[in-house]
Amino acid sequence: MKRLTRDAHVILTTLTLATSFVLTAFFATPTQAAKPTWQPTGNLDALTCETLYASGVLNVKCFGAVGDGKTDDTDAIMAAVYGHKQGDFFLKKVFVPAGRYLITRPMKLPAVRLEGEYHWTLNAGTVFEVASCAKHQIDTCVDSPLPYVIQMHAGQAHNIGIYGNDMAAVGYFSNNFSGPIHQMHNMYVTGTLEMAYFFHSSEVADFQNLIAANNRGHGFVFENC
Repeated sequence: MKRLTRDAHVILTTLTLATSFVLTAFFATPTQAAKPTWQPTGNLDALTCETLYASGVLNVKCFGAVGDGKTDDTDAIMAAVYGHKQGDFFLKKVFVPAGRYLITRPMKLPAVRLEGEYHWTLNAGTVFEVASCAKHQIDTCVDSPLPYVIQMHAGQAHNIGIYGNDMAAVGYFSNNFSGPIHQMHNMYVTGTLEMAYFFHSSEVADFQNLIAANNRGHGFVFENC
C-alpha cells in the first residue's frame, strides 16, 4: 500500500489498494429520486426554471435546493440529476450555484455534467458537505460514515468542493469509468476517512487541478486503472 501526501494536487501514479472498508458498500445503488414539480429557491422563479430546463440546464435550486449549510439538500440535488426529459440525462448540465449543500446519503450520479462555482478553499464556491450529527442539528443528519459522497460511472464534474466532516470514507469515487467524457476540473476534497479520490477500473482522461487536503487517509488511490 502506498500513500500520497494529504495536501497534494493530482499525481497520476499507479497504486496498490488495501483498505479496511468493504468494497461491496461502494456498489450499492441508491434509490433514484422522483422527478418533482418546480420548487424554485433564491432568486429563481418557475418561468426561469422552465427556460433553463428547455435549454438542457438543470439548476438544483429549481428543484428545492437551498445551499445554506443548514438544510438537507440531497433529495433536491438528486431530483435535478434525474430530472431530465424522458430520462435523457447523457451529459446534460446540472448546475449547482455557490453555496454549502448538506448531504445525508451517498449520491450515485449518471452521465451528467455536474458543474459548480469554484473557489480554491471551502469558504466559498460550491461545496457538498456531509451533514454530521455531531455538527448539524437536522433530523436527517449522518451518524455513521457514508461509503462515498459522490460516485460517477460516466460524465463530468467541475468546480466542486467536498467536505466529508470525518463522516465519509471517500469523497469522489469513480467506478468502472472509461471514455473521453471522463473529465474532472477544479475539485477540492477534504475531511474524508479513507481517501479523497478513489479511481476503480477507470480510465484517466482529463483531470485538472484536483486538490486533496486534510484527509485522514490517502489523497489519490488508483486500482486496476
